Amino acid sequence: MGKKYCAMNTKYYKNSNVGEIDHVLRNMAINVNSIESLTKNNFGFCFGDSDLKTHYKNKLDQAKKANKLALQSNSNTFIDSVLIFDSVQFEKCLNDGKKDEVEQATKDFMQEYKNLYGFEPIGFEFHLDEGTKIDFDTYEKLDIEEQKKYVAVENDNEAFTTEYIKRNIHAHAIFLNYDFQKNKSCLRNMRKKDWENSQDLLHKYFEKFGFDRGEKKKTSKKDHKNKAEFVRELALKNNELVENHSKNLQEKNYLLDQIIDHQNDLNRFDDLALYAEKIKKFIFSFKEKNPKLISKLLAMPRAEQFKDMALSIYDALTKKTDIAPILIEEIKPLKNDEIQKIEVDVEAKKKRIKKINNRRKYSNKPRPNKDI
Repeated sequence: MGKKYCAMNTKYYKNSNVGEIDHVLRNMAINVNSIESLTKNNFGFCFGDSDLKTHYKNKLDQAKKANKLALQSNSNTFIDSVLIFDSVQFEKCLNDGKKDEVEQATKDFMQEYKNLYGFEPIGFEFHLDEGTKIDFDTYEKLDIEEQKKYVAVENDNEAFTTEYIKRNIHAHAIFLNYDFQKNKSCLRNMRKKDWENSQDLLHKYFEKFGFDRGEKKKTSKKDHKNKAEFVRELALKNNELVENHSKNLQEKNYLLDQIIDHQNDLNRFDDLALYAEKIKKFIFSFKEKNPKLISKLLAMPRAEQFKDMALSIYDALTKKTDIAPILIEEIKPLKNDEIQKIEVDVEAKKKRIKKINNRRKYSNKPRPNKDI
C-alpha cells in the first residue's frame, strides 16, 4: 500500500498581501478552486476572541508598539504554513469521528512551533472544498480503489449526483512573524534545517492518525508548486490588479470631471476672450496718447472683471466712435483705493505749489524752490 503523507509548505507575506488571509477565510467575492456546496464543511480555530484576520491585525499593531523597528512597511509580517494531508486518510479520520482530535493536534502543533521558532500563532482553517472534479460518467469508469478517492458533490438543483471531487485537503496555519518574548521578527533566524525540522514536528502530531512524514523536496520551489496553489496565486494577483485598476479609474474619472468643468469654464469665456484680444490691440495703439490711464487698465488682474467694459469698448471700436470718452466713462466705476489716493496726492501737491508761489510773489528775496 502507498504511504499516506502529511507535509508542510510555508510561504511568507507582507501586510499588503493580507488578501491571502481573505482566501483562507473564504471572504473573497469569488473563491477560486473552491466548491461552494462543500465550503460549509471547512473548519478552523482562532487563537484570539475575534476572527482570524482581525486577530492578525490586532497582534500586528501590538508588535509594532512593542518594537517599531521590527516590522516595517516592507517587512514580511505573517507566514502561511500550508499543511497538506492525504485525502483518503483524512476522510477516514473524519468518518471515524476524529475531527475534534485533528483540531486539537493542529493547536498543539502551532503552540510548539511558537515555542521552537518564536512565531505567534494566529489561527488555522481546514479547507475541504477544493480538489479535482469529474462528472458521473468519468466516475463510473474508475475502478473501486480509485473511486474511494472521490466524494459526491451535493447539488440542490439535481435529483441525483452528477459530479465527484477528489479532494485536495489541506489547512492554512497562520503565524505572525514576531516573537513577543524576544521582541523581534523570526524569519531572519530560520535556517534550512529549521524548515526540515518543522516537517518532523507536523508528523509528530499527526502520526497517530495514520499519516507518514512527507518526503524531502527534490524539485525547485517553482516545480513543486501544484495547480491549486498556482491558480490561487493568480487569483490573488488578479484581485490586487483589479483593486489597483479600480483606484486608477477613480482617479482618472476625478481628473476627467475637472477637465470637463474647466472646459465648460473656457466655453463660458469664449466671447470674453475675443473681446479681451481686441481690447489688448486697442490698448497698445492708444498707449502713447494716454499712458497713465492705460497703465491702470493693464494692471487689472483678470479680464472677466471688466467684461461689461469690454463689450462697450468693442462696440465703440466697431462703430468707429470716439473711444476716449467711453473708455474714461467705463473706467470710472473701477477706481480703487490706490487710484483715489493718487488723485488726493495730486490735489495736495497742487495746493502746496500754489502756496509756495504765493509766498515767492510777496517775498523781497526770491529763493530756490526746494520743496517741489
